[in-house]
Amino acid sequence: MSDEQCRKCSRQFKATGLLVRWRQSPFCMDCVHWCGDSEIADHWCMIDQWRVDSASRI
Repeated sequence: MSDEQCRKCSRQFKATGLLVRWRQSPFCMDCVHWCGDSEIADHWCMIDQWRVDSASRI
């Protein structure tokens, strides 16, 4: 997988729209929105793991 693809959905990043890279993450904005909008109480995915790992590095 290249650095120009979302790590979760494998789609190429775009310059505008929902497929832009979310901040400095390896994920597109579309995947991050789906993760954050999940109504599943015990939802946990690679985006959540990335957020936890990133916060522990600060």
